Amino acid sequence: MRLLVALCVWAAAATAVAAEDDWQETVLQTSTLEKVYKASGVYQLCIGEQLRGQANNKQDPRAVTDNILKACEEKLQPMRDAFTAEKVPEQIADRYLRKTRTQAARGLIREVMGMQAMRQAAPN
Repeated sequence: MRLLVALCVWAAAATAVAAEDDWQETVLQTSTLEKVYKASGVYQLCIGEQLRGQANNKQDPRAVTDNILKACEEKLQPMRDAFTAEKVPEQIADRYLRKTRTQAARGLIREVMGMQAMRQAAPN
């Protein structure tokens, strides 16, 4: 019985220590979230502006998409800075930035392909 009680106490203590060391999503401050959302909005605006600038580009849609994403890549840095300041683990920050890039790329290639299809379908 003593062994069982000792084991339970040890397990509870080990769990408490592990919980303190783990990063929790809920500890992000509201100001950090606002910075991330603002940077995301700036990134989306950049993509929209670049897309309008590339509207008549006749290159392959993948190349156009790559050019636009490369032009707007620097707009993601404030997100990384906000995560770094909040001590978010690098893996989690990288995953969030990769997700943001991937979502933007998927939507962007759809738009570019649609614009090119409309241009080809339009009577000359």
